[in-house]
Amino acid sequence: MRRAARLAIAPTVAVVVTFAVLAVIFGRSWSWGGVPDWVTALGTVGLLAGAVFTAVFAVQAFREQSKEVRLLEDQVSDQHDLALKQVEVLGLQAEEIRASLENRRRDQAARVFTWVEVTSFSAMATTMRRTISPNPRR
Repeated sequence: MRRAARLAIAPTVAVVVTFAVLAVIFGRSWSWGGVPDWVTALGTVGLLAGAVFTAVFAVQAFREQSKEVRLLEDQVSDQHDLALKQVEVLGLQAEEIRASLENRRRDQAARVFTWVEVTSFSAMATTMRRTISPNPRR
């Protein structure tokens, strides 16, 4: 900020010094005008200094913004690369989860125990009679 102030003040000082030097050189041969002319001249010089000051700050602001834009572009690029890697990893994880679920189903199916008793009809009838009738015959 101080540098910008110096850059804005330098042209103003140059104009004032130039007028002073010309006043010393030409002395009375110059028509210096009245108070309104001087007020207008000083106002113009002030506006010139303000314009230079504004231009310096505009250039600095543009440089800062361009740095920030470059930084944001780099961040977006890094995030894009990271997202691509995450897509690959998520695809592999999905495959692993599907395989794990399939293995669980197979393991569970292997643990199912079916029991089938093979008996003759007469042995089954005897067993049924014992369970149904209140007085079993022996």
